[in-house]
Amino acid sequence: MDLHIVLVALAALVGGGLVWLIATSATSPGVRRSTLALAIIQVALFYAATSDLLGRPKPVEIELLSSRLERSEVLAQHLRQDEAIFLWLRAKTGGDPIAYRLPWSEQTARQLYEAGQQVEQQGGSVELTMQGEDGTEGGEGGDPTVGWVPPTAPPPKPQR
Repeated sequence: MDLHIVLVALAALVGGGLVWLIATSATSPGVRRSTLALAIIQVALFYAATSDLLGRPKPVEIELLSSRLERSEVLAQHLRQDEAIFLWLRAKTGGDPIAYRLPWSEQTARQLYEAGQQVEQQGGSVELTMQGEDGTEGGEGGDPTVGWVPPTAPPPKPQR
């Protein structure tokens, strides 16, 4: 199920809870109507706010499933100096590529450039590994490490 649908459904449940609380409380009809209107507006605003995010790169800080980023193949990159690093990543576990926005890091930008040069000269791919603050792979809060992965040899052809 799409994350956007789940978030909007949760917002609708919260709004429904507000409506139920007001409807069952002993308040005036005017208060109940205004609360109902606020709940409807809350759902509409939440939908509009999250739908705007759908076409933008995801900030890596809010990645919910950090295991997706433990090891990823870098499919494309765009460097905006002193601002951000935009990456299109495909997790080694499979699935569709996702666009991410990393905070600017001179070291990461240099590693991306050097790994890209090696891919152009020798083939292979660029791999990003997320490091935790404690240096362990797959953790949160640390800087990513970028490296070149040599091409894999094709399987031998069967001889006749």
